[in-house]
Amino acid sequence: DLCKIQASGSMLQNLLEAHNSTLSASALQSPRTLAEGEGGEPGAAAAGSEKILIIDDNSMNRDLLRQGLERRGYRVEEATGGRQGLEYIAEQTYDLVLLDLRMPDLGGIELLQALKEQGRLPQLPVVILSASEDPSDVASCFAHGALDYLVKPLNLAILGVRIRVYLERQRQHQRELQQLQELLHKDAARLPALP
Repeated sequence: DLCKIQASGSMLQNLLEAHNSTLSASALQSPRTLAEGEGGEPGAAAAGSEKILIIDDNSMNRDLLRQGLERRGYRVEEATGGRQGLEYIAEQTYDLVLLDLRMPDLGGIELLQALKEQGRLPQLPVVILSASEDPSDVASCFAHGALDYLVKPLNLAILGVRIRVYLERQRQHQRELQQLQELLHKDAARLPALP
């Protein structure tokens, strides 16, 4: 319990620091610069279309993550445990899942196994969030298909950067799959019909 309180306190401190730095940055930048990001690239205000699911049994962790991600322009949904998270994933499409490793009903490893069995993991990046730094936990999560493993307490500014990288990587993967399907379709159209 003390570890959870400490982790929550650190996350709250990181959230406040990120919020203060955002306020300072927004005071120095014009509204157009904030909407575009640096160099004319889409910034946090342009995010908005990506949907992230947070699966964590700790309501304080979910609240801190949701607030930080929504401030960066992401659409966020929360599941209070692994079973509910699995139901949400079955019903809706998400661009990224932030998954707590240890939950009473269905832990992160079990949820990864279920997603792997359903064939969902290649299309759905899952990032494990855990207070554990045990190398066997890290190795197990990667072996079961996790995209990344981040140790709590999280620095929300760094998490925001990582999420942008994850989502860009996922978009690139989708573009490559689409191009491959188009090439296969063109090649199939060129083949003569078999008698």
